Amino acid sequence: MVPVAAIGRCQSSLSIVIISVLSVCLLATQAEGAVAVSLAPEENIQSRVDANPPGTTFIFQPGIYRMQSITPKSGDVFDGQGVAVLNGSKVLSRFIRNGDKWVVADQTQHGQVHTGAHCMRTYPRCNQPEDLYIDNLPMLRVDTLSAVKPGTWYFDYPAAKIYLGDDPRGHMVETSVIPGAISGNANNVTVRNFIVEKYATPLQVAAIGTDTGSGWVITNNTVRLNHGVGVGISRASQVRRNRLLQNGQEGYAGGRAGGFVFDDNEVGGNNYAGVDPEWEAGGGKVTVTNGGGVIRNNCVHDNGGPGIWLDEQGNGVVVERNVVWNNSASGIMYEISYNGIIRNNLVADNGAAKTSWFWGSQILVSSSDGVRVYGNTVDVPSNYGNAITIVSQGRPPYTPAANNAIYKNTVTIRGVDWGRLAAVTDVDGDLVEVARQNRIHHNIYHLETPTHNYWNWQGRDRTLTGMMSIGQETGSTADANLPTKPALNCNFLSSTRR
Repeated sequence: MVPVAAIGRCQSSLSIVIISVLSVCLLATQAEGAVAVSLAPEENIQSRVDANPPGTTFIFQPGIYRMQSITPKSGDVFDGQGVAVLNGSKVLSRFIRNGDKWVVADQTQHGQVHTGAHCMRTYPRCNQPEDLYIDNLPMLRVDTLSAVKPGTWYFDYPAAKIYLGDDPRGHMVETSVIPGAISGNANNVTVRNFIVEKYATPLQVAAIGTDTGSGWVITNNTVRLNHGVGVGISRASQVRRNRLLQNGQEGYAGGRAGGFVFDDNEVGGNNYAGVDPEWEAGGGKVTVTNGGGVIRNNCVHDNGGPGIWLDEQGNGVVVERNVVWNNSASGIMYEISYNGIIRNNLVADNGAAKTSWFWGSQILVSSSDGVRVYGNTVDVPSNYGNAITIVSQGRPPYTPAANNAIYKNTVTIRGVDWGRLAAVTDVDGDLVEVARQNRIHHNIYHLETPTHNYWNWQGRDRTLTGMMSIGQETGSTADANLPTKPALNCNFLSSTRR
C-alpha cells in the first residue's frame, strides 16, 4: 500500500496534472498488491467505494464530511487519520422570528420512527431520529408547538418547519438528517481514527457497525451525538480504544455477536434522548452471544440506564477489569443469560434512578444461570443503590436463577438504608430453590453498621451471622472500617492518554 505521505505528495501536484499523477499513484499501489485511495471532504464517498474493489484502503484527508453515508465492501479500510469528521447533519440558516420562537422552513427529512420504543415521560419524542444541536449541544425535543421554550425545539413535519425556543443568531445550528455513517453486510471492515457525529440513527441502530457482517474492527474513534446507538458490536468484531460519548440512546449495542471483543473504550453520558432504560438505553447492551465475548478495560460512567448490559441468551461472556460508575441503573447487568464471568471490576455509585426492591445494583444477575461474580471492588453510597443481587423472575425458560456464585469480592456499603445483598424471586414457588441453588462466600465487607440486615436470603432479611447460620457467606468477614472512596475516572484508558 502506498504510504499516506506518498499520497499526500501526489495530491500536492499542480491541478492541471493531478489526474495523471494520481493515476501513477494508483498504479504503484496496485503493483504492491493493495489499493489506497485518498479522499477529500467535497467528494461523494460512496461513489469512490463503489468504483474500487473489495479490500481498498480509503484515506480521509482533514475536514468535515457532511451528510455522507457509506456502505463498504468486505475488507475495506476507512482511516480518518484523526483529522476527519463524519457528520450526519446539515447546518440550518435563514431563520425567521415568529413571536417568541424562531422558525426555519423546507425541512423535509423524516427518518425511521421506532414505534415500539418507550420514552421517558419528559422526552415524548425520543423515538423520532432527528435531533437539533446548538453549538454542539442537543436540544430537548417537545411534542407540541406551544411547548417550545428556550432549550427546546419542535419539528412540524406536515408543514416542513422546525421551531426553536432560542435565538439562533451567532450560533451554529444543525439538525441530523442521515441515518448512518458506515454500515452494511460486508465482513472484515476496519473503521479507525474518525469523529462520527450527529447522525439521525433510529433507535437500536448504530452510526458505525453491522448487524449481519462479521469481523469488523472499530478503533480509535470518537462517536458522539448520534440519536440511536454509537457503535454496533457484531460477530467476531473488535471494538477498541473508542470514545462513545453522549449518544441519544446508548453508546454500543449488538446482537448475534459471539466472539466479540469490546476493550479499552470510554462509554459516557449516553441516553440524552430520554429513552426508557427498562426498554433499552444506557451505556449499551449486547444480546445472543453464543461463542462468548469479552468486555474488558472499559470506563463506563454517567449513562442514563445500565452501564454494561448482557441480555437474552448471552452465553459465556467475560466482563472484567472495567471501571463502572454513576450509571442511573445497575452498573453491570447479566440478564436472561448463561455462564458469565464478572470479575475484577471496580463498580461504584450506580443505581440512583432505580431504587425499588433489589434493582439498581452495582452488579445484578437477573434470571440467569451459571454466572460467577468474583474479585470485584463494589462501593455503594449512603443514599441509594444496592450491592450485588441475584433476581429471579417468571421469564421462561431461564428461571429460576440458579447455579450462580458470588465470592472473593470486596464490598463497601456506606449507609444502612441501601446496599442490599440478595438472592430473591418474584415467583413464590421458586423462593427456596433460588436461595439454595446460589452461593455467596468468602467476601470482605466494610459496612457502616456491620450488624445490620444488609442481606436478604430465603425471603428474610439477615445479618452476616444469620447468613452463616443457613450455610451462606462461609469464610466472609465484616468490619466498620470504611475505606477512602476509590478514584473514579478514565485515566487508565489509552483513548484518554492520546
